[in-house]
Amino acid sequence: MNQEFEEIINKNSSFFKNNLLNLNIQDYVYNPLEAIEELGLETADIDELLQEYITQMLQTKIDYLRHIQNLRKDLKYSRKLDYTPLRELAHKNLGVAKNLRIKDAILILDELMKKDDLEYLFLCINALEACAVRLKQNIHIKQ
Repeated sequence: MNQEFEEIINKNSSFFKNNLLNLNIQDYVYNPLEAIEELGLETADIDELLQEYITQMLQTKIDYLRHIQNLRKDLKYSRKLDYTPLRELAHKNLGVAKNLRIKDAILILDELMKKDDLEYLFLCINALEACAVRLKQNIHIKQ
């Protein structure tokens, strides 16, 4: 199992096992051939798009966390929770993940699009980061 996923599991052991493990992404390994064949792009183009995606995912973690923090504040002060900014960001990232056929990210982003449990969403954001790091490691191994 990937080190990043192990760290997430250790921090949130029972919650992770009861939730994200059901997504069956802990042993997922990205294969660019599907995207290369279906999109008709060269390997170098996919590699470049993957690098951009990874950078985008790692940078947007801050935005995701800011949205979660705002939702927690709204919950604390009994205000109506507006998941729209979080879901818009997830939708944007989901489109890229679908185009590149990154299946673990697709599953997590889909969860961000439809779930309302803030602790679960926080865990999904951490798992999404771990997926991006794992993807980055796999790309560097292949090059």
